[in-house]
Amino acid sequence: MDNRVYSEVMAILNMLGKEYIDLIPNEVMNTIKKNIDPNYQPIFTMDNLNKEDLDPNTINLIEIFYKKYWDKDDEDMIYIFSEE
Repeated sequence: MDNRVYSEVMAILNMLGKEYIDLIPNEVMNTIKKNIDPNYQPIFTMDNLNKEDLDPNTINLIEIFYKKYWDKDDEDMIYIFSEE
């Protein structure tokens, strides 16, 4: 997988905050951190996050986290995955 994907995933996790990061197993977080692209450090906010600008694999990983680890009724997640 392209290291830019890991950078995008980490940027989204940082945007969401510690409460989301803490729900992801340590070994998964270690893999993400170990594989980020040091030359690509995106910064996302709820205002500038645009799914069309993300690598499809980034969306896939965040969706996996959403389904496996996070509350599916969470308003932040509903906003990120809305089709608008």
